[in-house]
Amino acid sequence: MQKGVDASTAFEILSIDIADVDVADNIGARLQAEQAEADKQVAQAKAEMRRAAAVAVEQEMSAKTQEMRAKVVEAESEIPLPWPRPSAVATSASWTLSNTRM
Repeated sequence: MQKGVDASTAFEILSIDIADVDVADNIGARLQAEQAEADKQVAQAKAEMRRAAAVAVEQEMSAKTQEMRAKVVEAESEIPLPWPRPSAVATSASWTLSNTRM
């Protein structure tokens, strides 16, 4: 019994020439590539959101720093300065003038 392409025929097949082979798209591979691209875009969007949040926090901290500096300046302005006595100022000024003339 013969089993093959030429079974039940009066002819014997000696060779087969394949002139054209059409390979269809690998749908599975294409879907995987598309899914990978979609996953990449989602990851990039999440990273951009985290970056934007970090920039916002940095700006908030800069504003808070300026606010605290303003409070320090305000608090320092409320501290009374020790004013020198008039006689001490005059003595100090005359001493400076006499030393600069030499």
